[in-house]
Amino acid sequence: MKILIDENLPRRVQNLLEGDDAHHVVNLGWQSIKNGELMQLAFDAGFEVFLTADKGIPHQHNLQKIGLAIVVLRIRNTDLESCRRVLREFVFDPSELVPGKVIELSIDS
Repeated sequence: MKILIDENLPRRVQNLLEGDDAHHVVNLGWQSIKNGELMQLAFDAGFEVFLTADKGIPHQHNLQKIGLAIVVLRIRNTDLESCRRVLREFVFDPSELVPGKVIELSIDS
């Protein structure tokens, strides 16, 4: 599964996604690109999932047109340990990650 990690998450999150083809926007030179354009770039580059901590994405974009599954980490702190805690509870099941679907993961509730 090809996953794009948003710049609001630490770059080392890609190391937590073993077995997946994960890339951080900074490593691709895509930092500071607005979300709509970024998600179009991701789709065009063959990404299937956009991983972010931006809780507003589901309300700011027409997700059916984006062509990516969106995984939102609902965490108070975006440090690596918080990301690790929430991601270790989640297994990326390809049947759940379909274009336009939003999955929210939380360790705070």
